[in-house]
Amino acid sequence: MARPALTSEEIIASLDVYFDAEFTFIKSEDAAALIIDQSRSVQDFILNLCKRVSATNEELAFQFTLNAIRALEAMDQHMVEAWAMTATDNYDRKGLAPAMTVIRNLESYVHTAHINACGAILDEEMSVLLPFVQGLSGR
Repeated sequence: MARPALTSEEIIASLDVYFDAEFTFIKSEDAAALIIDQSRSVQDFILNLCKRVSATNEELAFQFTLNAIRALEAMDQHMVEAWAMTATDNYDRKGLAPAMTVIRNLESYVHTAHINACGAILDEEMSVLLPFVQGLSGR
């Protein structure tokens, strides 16, 4: 049986914890307003990723949450998760500004992600291609 969607108060309570709103003064209501109209599974998906991103940086998690619906409209959940993790990786390696750039430049990420999803990686196909190419050299 499908679980009922979360209420605005439940979403805000979760986001307040993730954003550490008591100290960061981030307004969870803005993000909650975007999440409230989604199905329970989408709400859970966004809140779970928000929790994971907030372990890295609360502001990054807030910006992710504000853009998550647009991301889900453009990509599947696996790609949205990869987008969020790319942002956290950038935060770990380069700092907040490059991580925010990943979040804010969603269209660029979507374009690149679709190209990567449709392409083939040479290393993965090498076991098939190498014997074929070696066989051609004998002709």
